[in-house]
Amino acid sequence: MPTLILLDPAIIDKLKAKAGKRGIGYQTMLKIIVHEHVDDY
Repeated sequence: MPTLILLDPAIIDKLKAKAGKRGIGYQTMLKIIVHEHVDDY
């Protein structure tokens, strides 16, 4: 299910940098982060 969230441009820049190092897109990077940490909250 698609979800729309608005992120600060600085956060997107950080996601893009980290994702680029892994050779993936920043949206995929965000999905990975959410998946790995959703149970922490």
